[in-house]
Amino acid sequence: FLNVAPNTRLENSMSVWRRSYLQHAAVGMFLDNWVSGVGLQNFTARVETYSSQPEVVRFIQPVHNTALLVMAETGIIGLVVLLTIATPLLKKNKPLAHPEYLVALIPIAVLDHYLLTTQSGLLLLLLVFVTVTAE
Repeated sequence: FLNVAPNTRLENSMSVWRRSYLQHAAVGMFLDNWVSGVGLQNFTARVETYSSQPEVVRFIQPVHNTALLVMAETGIIGLVVLLTIATPLLKKNKPLAHPEYLVALIPIAVLDHYLLTTQSGLLLLLLVFVTVTAE
């Protein structure tokens, strides 16, 4: 999680502050709705309930972390479904075609949400999984 303490170099960065508040809101959503989450595409609709900062509410962005977004919106049920779908694709008897493509997605998944929230991100994710798991 991204916690920014006062008197740090990042203290004046609104981007860092927003990301920190969104991360805390995502964790709160997950803890309150850990079984099924708040629902797909409902993060921004529910963020006001979980953040005391009006700046975050006006920002109208989901949390900039794919794992936290999945946890907040789908809960344990969504995580289990996601792992049930992804595990057989990645656990084959033969090596993955291009595992470096999956590694390249890690920074994007940790620092942004667009892999799940935009059409281009979903297409990129699909393209990478198809390429990596190709026969």
